[in-house]
Amino acid sequence: MQDYLTSDQIFENLVPLCFQHMSESVFPVRSAAAVTLAKLIRYGLTQTFREYFNANLRSIFEPDFLS
Repeated sequence: MQDYLTSDQIFENLVPLCFQHMSESVFPVRSAAAVTLAKLIRYGLTQTFREYFNANLRSIFEPDFLS
């Protein structure tokens, strides 16, 4: 993927699309979007973007009673 898109382009275009599908689609699409997002984070994004996701994903998926 890095041969075709920069890390910034992935972060600005594909990541929001993955989040949209993870929140609004049927289960098979949600799971595929989650796997794709995990691969993008692991292989396609710089350390700065990984740290951003680490901070923000915790707040999204933490149960309310832990906040």
